[in-house]
Amino acid sequence: MGSLAHRLAPGGAALPSSGHHVLDDDHRLLLELATRFTEAAHADNQPRAIIIFEALLTAVQAHFKREEWCLGAVLDPDLAEHRRLHEEVMAQLLTVRAESFLLLRCWPAHAVDLVAGLLRRSCFHDRGLLARAKPSALSPLLVASPL
Repeated sequence: MGSLAHRLAPGGAALPSSGHHVLDDDHRLLLELATRFTEAAHADNQPRAIIIFEALLTAVQAHFKREEWCLGAVLDPDLAEHRRLHEEVMAQLLTVRAESFLLLRCWPAHAVDLVAGLLRRSCFHDRGLLARAKPSALSPLLVASPL
């Protein structure tokens, strides 16, 4: 079993940049939380896995809100599609959580792999996300962001 970091960015490659350091920092945090979750789940440390998964869900929701706000701020024409993808990812993560409750908080391997796959898809989908926006123009917007 390779680490989640290795599966997300094989060969130690860096995660692709979204075009803004705040969103890239989010991606690194999500990767760190997902790695911790995977390690706890594979170690059968269910209480720790539950706490980390809940923190991961919170971080994913905050990141999606921040990212959608940024896309709206730069009038990205693909905002609606990106929002739909976010809703799909959240629905799948919430399904994993609901199913784990039914399984008495066990994290089956397919659920752990699903989390890794969703994050990989999300992080790599965001490559160059804000390439059309000048980072210098977006930075003040992020500072002023209510998120």
